[in-house]
Amino acid sequence: MKEIKKILIANRGEIALRIIRTCKEMGIKTVALCPEKGQESNFIETSLADEYYFLERPGAQGYLDIKRILEIAKKAKVDAIHPGYGFLAENWLFAKLCDKQKIKFIGPHYSVLKKLEDKIEAKKLARKLKIPTLPMSEEPINSLKDLKKWIFKIYPPFVLKARRGGGGIGIRAINGEITIGEIFTLALGIKKQTSLAFSDTEFFLEKYLPEAKHIEFQIIGDGEKFVHLGERECTIQRRFQKLLEEAPSLALDEKLREKMGNLALALAKELKYKTVGTVEFLLDKNKNFYFLEVNPRIQVEHPVTELISGID
Repeated sequence: MKEIKKILIANRGEIALRIIRTCKEMGIKTVALCPEKGQESNFIETSLADEYYFLERPGAQGYLDIKRILEIAKKAKVDAIHPGYGFLAENWLFAKLCDKQKIKFIGPHYSVLKKLEDKIEAKKLARKLKIPTLPMSEEPINSLKDLKKWIFKIYPPFVLKARRGGGGIGIRAINGEITIGEIFTLALGIKKQTSLAFSDTEFFLEKYLPEAKHIEFQIIGDGEKFVHLGERECTIQRRFQKLLEEAPSLALDEKLREKMGNLALALAKELKYKTVGTVEFLLDKNKNFYFLEVNPRIQVEHPVTELISGID
């Protein structure tokens, strides 16, 4: 693989600063981004990177502008792009375009990103590897007829979830005290919400565990060898968004930790996973666990694992 001597950081804030710090330790030059001229003082990464460029678009818009970011990457003559988290970190098309431009995308291969983007297919892949999953609709729900079919197969409580969502966006928990018509109205609301954040508005139905714990395993791979650095627990949430992370989880004993960790690695091996990611599970009160999803990128919570493992 070509040696990486210069990296463009397609992100801002904490993760941009952490990438710059590590690159300095490794002797790698960095390129930062700033939305518009005159805003440099608001983006401290511009003063710490070796050079910076303007996205020429306000707010977050520029960090989603694939064409502009690739233009800057070519102009700066970088060897790689680090997407951080959020924005384009899980965008398989962006990763593919980087590959076409002979620029290393620091993350999983675009084919892996595309596979994991689809929550339904990711769960089917887990099931194939004998990883437990919750009952769910086997295809996206596109009509009231589809909704009725799966409601009578799964029964409340369940959640309506965006098929290609993330970050807690597009999730609604449903109990039994609601009509099918009201559920469908909620589903239309999900489609509207997800349309503001994602290009795909399809959703599916999955069994809901109201008292479950949320456990995620930090994995690292190079496509051939795979390890995990233990788990983080993020059960304390608001509106399906994490508020507190702790590690290790007090809910796991060594036997259960080993079993869940090994299944996380089995999934990484099946995907020939590269770089870092997180395999997420739900754990019920009887210690049964179920695959939730894979976050194929570095996560906001990465410092928690760094603190307990001592690994940057």
